[in-house]
Amino acid sequence: MEHEKSSKDTTSVNVRAGIVIFIAAGAVFALFGSNELVSMAYDLPENAWTAPLVSTAEDWHQAMQALGPAAAAQAVRDAVAELRLFGWS
Repeated sequence: MEHEKSSKDTTSVNVRAGIVIFIAAGAVFALFGSNELVSMAYDLPENAWTAPLVSTAEDWHQAMQALGPAAAAQAVRDAVAELRLFGWS
């Protein structure tokens, strides 16, 4: 009986931890991947439901450009691209 209870406790702790991790990852992506959000929004089929999503993604990206995270993400992408030019052999 006690084993059953501790198993349920562990499962609920793991579920809560998973939710927190998922939310944190989504927030990081929203902050530093705003350009990709716009790209994904443009890939959606054009209709009345997706038009507001595209507009919202564009507005969010503009805000992230103004605040700085979009530029930081682009700087990291540029640095990685430069490292790739050097090669590793």
